[in-house]
Amino acid sequence: MNNKVLVICSSALFPTNSGDKIYSLDQLKTLSKKFDVVFVNVVEEEYDEDLNRNSLKELCSSIYFFKETYINQGVTALKSFASGKPSIVTRSKYLEHITSSLSEIIKKEKPMFALVDHLRSSIYLDPKNIKTYLVEHNDEVRIFEQNSKVSYNPVVKITYAILMRLLRTYRDNYYSYVEKVIFISSFDYSEDFKNAVFLKNLMIRFDHKEYKIPSSNTEVKNILFCGSMHWHPNLNGVKWFLENVYEKLGNNINVLIVGRHIPDTLRKYESDRIKMFSDVPSMEEFFLKSDIFFVPILTGGGINIKVLEALSYGIPIVITEFAVRGYDGLNFLEPTNDPDGFANRIENLLNNQDALNQLKNKELEFYKNYTENAERDFLGFLAE
Repeated sequence: MNNKVLVICSSALFPTNSGDKIYSLDQLKTLSKKFDVVFVNVVEEEYDEDLNRNSLKELCSSIYFFKETYINQGVTALKSFASGKPSIVTRSKYLEHITSSLSEIIKKEKPMFALVDHLRSSIYLDPKNIKTYLVEHNDEVRIFEQNSKVSYNPVVKITYAILMRLLRTYRDNYYSYVEKVIFISSFDYSEDFKNAVFLKNLMIRFDHKEYKIPSSNTEVKNILFCGSMHWHPNLNGVKWFLENVYEKLGNNINVLIVGRHIPDTLRKYESDRIKMFSDVPSMEEFFLKSDIFFVPILTGGGINIKVLEALSYGIPIVITEFAVRGYDGLNFLEPTNDPDGFANRIENLLNNQDALNQLKNKELEFYKNYTENAERDFLGFLAE
């Protein structure tokens, strides 16, 4: 009996150093329990193919890697304006080759259906040719809209507005042909799409050492943020924190910023108290040595998986109102968008060991309850 499912993903999953990768890997683990997974990995970033192949071979019956190259943003925009196609299509240098190769893989492997991991992976697979499910990590149309609204440059504002419309047209058309669109965030889920479903809980289990709140006697305190800096909501959130919150904090607090692709525009903030670490193999050591995890995200889409990872440790979290979207029941974190309120929340927690321990216990309880039914719900959507 054919029990194959084809999964196409546009990120190298190892090292697993971002929320997207964490979710995609756990999704693969869940599918492998019920199906023979044919994994197609289209990767633009630099990656270690041997590491990825060896790490995935126990989960997948077949693995195919394709190296992609994205052309620069200016040329991408011009090609989009001229062709009427969205930037996720026009930026691809090897679209035709990968699409053709994928068609051959489908003929060879004969999967029952395909699962497209994120809209940006959809450009390589025509859903009219195979039963297809699309998992949406976030709504990139909304992100283009947000970028257009916040830009003060009229040319940039208009460019984002046009690219947003092109992407919306492409997205809506693609949605109309897939079996289901599975949203992992209520923030992006919309009943306007008749085949849309909402995965209330994410299928993610984090394996790591036990987190212990550092001693109150420690003079220097570490507060941590982690995330990919080529994702504009992360980059803009960190800049907001460094420009509006940081100076309100005591001199005994070190800020640790860990993530992929840290640009020079962010590196300029580095100092003895602001330390940045790029492309680390594991986040675990940073979580274990930090007193607080802060999430300064103010825009974006989807759901912040980094929040769930922090909850799994029980590390006390200070967070914006926007960053708790998609999680029901996190009001006990007392989210705030106010710079003074954000700074005060950090200082108050660091000066109250009992409050830190109480918050840790609440977070661990939330994480336990959250993850219990996620796997069952996901597989249920594919079986309907």
